Amino acid sequence: MATIVSSTVYTIVDQAGNPRTEAFLTCEFGEAYQGNGAYAGGISFDLSPYFRRIDYIQTQPVSGSTLRDVVSGGTREFRSGQHVVAVPVMEDFTTPISSRFQLWGQSLPFISGSPMTSGFGLTQLVSGPTEAISGIRFVARAIGY
Repeated sequence: MATIVSSTVYTIVDQAGNPRTEAFLTCEFGEAYQGNGAYAGGISFDLSPYFRRIDYIQTQPVSGSTLRDVVSGGTREFRSGQHVVAVPVMEDFTTPISSRFQLWGQSLPFISGSPMTSGFGLTQLVSGPTEAISGIRFVARAIGY
């Protein structure tokens, strides 16, 4: 299950007197990852206790940001021990009840056992069992209202 392990939330006031909520959230992936290797997919984290609206999210990996199992889908393969990073889904900023984060890594594509000549950039994880991503944590700094 996707959980928020810890949170530090506070409200600040800008020079014009407008309040703004800022939160530092430690989040952990812990359920089977669903994605298709493109921009869809990810795991939702419930941020509604902290925000009505989110304007900005930045992520930073903290611990356990390596896969525990081989994850494959299509022609891409993500190996056990491979480093992945959490990326916020931009279009979900205004819906904090369903704020999604995706896992991206450097893919190692293979077709019939031969390495491809292209496609070695960052790619979203395609799909994975719970064991592969369980324990991957990241810190999200979110600003909103």
